[in-house]
Amino acid sequence: MNCNCKHIPVVFIGVICPHIVVFQYFLVLQCGLFLLLDWLKWTLMTPVQFIIGWQFYVGAYHSLWQGSANMDVLVTLGTITTYVYFVCGLLYGAVTSSPATTYFETSAMFFSFVLLRKYLESLAKGKTLEAIGKLLELAPTTAILFTVDFSIVLITYMLFLIMKATHLLYSK
Repeated sequence: MNCNCKHIPVVFIGVICPHIVVFQYFLVLQCGLFLLLDWLKWTLMTPVQFIIGWQFYVGAYHSLWQGSANMDVLVTLGTITTYVYFVCGLLYGAVTSSPATTYFETSAMFFSFVLLRKYLESLAKGKTLEAIGKLLELAPTTAILFTVDFSIVLITYMLFLIMKATHLLYSK
């Protein structure tokens, strides 16, 4: 999995910079019809929405094409809805000259959390496969089978075909 860190500037500008005194003055400057903070968040969030989000859009499309919904559909619906809502709110605020509160970083943080979940899930799957491989190495290679007439048969292959409740002596 590749690490796309394009969301970090959006989160930094939207969440951290408003609490730093030096940035507070610049972020409330009027830049055309919008505040500088809104311009920056919108400019930085658009590539995040459509570049990082592309993998979710493709996954959602394939999922819906097959007639089911998975996590990609939910992520796509949530992030597109928040992005469109805040763009419309930003444009409405510019037209009516009333500043609207925008939280473009919401979408970026959502992508971050979902990508972190996918990364942790892939790590867990890798470790699980490794553990299963080690367990399979511990499996016995031969077994002694006692039949109903008390004859002894030595089995050296296909041990996985032995039925439940069969009496075996372990031999390695």
